[in-house]
Amino acid sequence: MDDDQILELYDLRRTASHTLNGELFRSVSKASMNEAARRLGILRKGTIVFDNESEMAIFSDACLYEVYVGGENAIARMLRNAPPPEGSFEREVLEAMSRTRYSIFVPTEMRPGVGAKLHDLIGGSDAFVVDRGISTSLPTVLAVRLYGFDEFSMSSGAALPLASEDIAHEALSEVLRRYPDLTPERFANAAPSVRSDIFFAITRILLGRGQSRHVRFVDPTNPDEIAKLESEQPSFGRLAPGPSEPQVRRGPSVGRNDPCPCGSRKKYKKCHGA
Repeated sequence: MDDDQILELYDLRRTASHTLNGELFRSVSKASMNEAARRLGILRKGTIVFDNESEMAIFSDACLYEVYVGGENAIARMLRNAPPPEGSFEREVLEAMSRTRYSIFVPTEMRPGVGAKLHDLIGGSDAFVVDRGISTSLPTVLAVRLYGFDEFSMSSGAALPLASEDIAHEALSEVLRRYPDLTPERFANAAPSVRSDIFFAITRILLGRGQSRHVRFVDPTNPDEIAKLESEQPSFGRLAPGPSEPQVRRGPSVGRNDPCPCGSRKKYKKCHGA
């Protein structure tokens, strides 16, 4: 497949993933949302507190993939109870979402405008990831969730770039402290509870060290936004500048009259805050 064909297929799958994410999040209970927030360290006296938009994306990602009720996460429940029609892009994407991996990756090859080849520092494998955002602002190290297809892999959209190698080492050291016998093979075959524990161990450290502040949301199809972003980026292979010391995290809470994080456009008190 040439780049245009790859991007056309990517756009169809990304559209399907957006549709699924909205439906999946609306199925998440308030108790599950609070559990995800607690394990991320953003639940304060019963209130979910976000420092920025990136933290909301990480929170949504945790709710869908890492909170298990009766041994199932939101993706598994949809596949069992209300799967999309066979042969649809939604069905293909949902099944791929059930086989995700969250890890810390380093880029080994950049494909401008399309994506990048990433190496998994925990799992040891490589993946070609199609993502216009990553291709235009590639960090030296990033934590992200990937799900794969025959042609390429995609991210769940909740990536965290790491500002320094020290922070990457800190997160990896915490994983190995918890699982000293972890090997790439064992990571690939780890139980959901282990993978979930690794996710929260990594993200809690990264959020606590202010890494969500290095994420900027831009329209990857807008050439003016991309040109501005590229002009501000350090060269490929260098660490992006940013604070490496622990940050005091302050931010707005999800108030009862605020829009619900699930994207339903309803007020929180009439949706997941009910």
